[in-house]
Amino acid sequence: QVRDWLAAVRGRPENADPAKQAATGRIQQRLDDLDELALAEQQNRPPARPVNAETAMQVIATDAGLLISGTGDYGTESNPVPITDWRKYATANYAPVYLAARANRRIAQTVLRDAYNKQSSKSTHEARQADPDFQEINAATGTPYAQIRVDEYLPHGRKSVPGGGPTMGLAPADQIRVGTIIRMIRPGNTETPVLNAKLSRYGFGMRAEGKAGDHTVEMQLGGPNVDENIWPLNGSVNSSGGSSLARATFTIGTVTKTMSEIKDESRKTGRPIWFIIRAVRSGSDTVGP
Repeated sequence: QVRDWLAAVRGRPENADPAKQAATGRIQQRLDDLDELALAEQQNRPPARPVNAETAMQVIATDAGLLISGTGDYGTESNPVPITDWRKYATANYAPVYLAARANRRIAQTVLRDAYNKQSSKSTHEARQADPDFQEINAATGTPYAQIRVDEYLPHGRKSVPGGGPTMGLAPADQIRVGTIIRMIRPGNTETPVLNAKLSRYGFGMRAEGKAGDHTVEMQLGGPNVDENIWPLNGSVNSSGGSSLARATFTIGTVTKTMSEIKDESRKTGRPIWFIIRAVRSGSDTVGP
């Protein structure tokens, strides 16, 4: 009966798009797998190829739902799922990071920012020794006053931190703006951002600054836990962005799908799902808490 239904829906005009044709092919393959499993049991022999009946049924159910629902080629590169409530800023509007040398204690970002802005006008040992900001940096890093150098790092500018530090800046594929397209292939779970510990060596206190290491392409969308996909972001904005995305629902054709359902479908079928960001949070993040 399933094969008869599959033959009937395969020829319908509304199922002619590539995504639905691929779905019919996957159903056909899984039906063949189940037939082989049943035949092997009848003949008291191992199957000719590995077959997991539960997985086969899950794939058939998911792809049958795609054929029935009228969702078409949703989630493809040419027809990505729209995210209309991205609750984080465009990454160009994340706050800069200011770093000097390695430090034995926290140095507030506002201190480093102010020192950065006046280090050219206050370049001598005497001028800096009399300045509270340079006094703080000297005490935390041990760098002689005249040799103190503060660098500014921008989210869209790739630059290495002196002294063997990380390379700061987001990779182009991990920069978020309206129109960014994200390919989700392996939806994952949130992990502690690898950049956090590296920044702490330079006196950047993530929590004290009111920040969290943000995976700009969310790990739940398959974003990697690597330096070039991480930037400090206001902690509450980061938390809100991740949780709202996890709870999001999407109207696709005539059906509504939750983010959880879309991720499960990607995991079960191995099909990548494409998303496009249609709106971002207005405003900008700020330096400091």
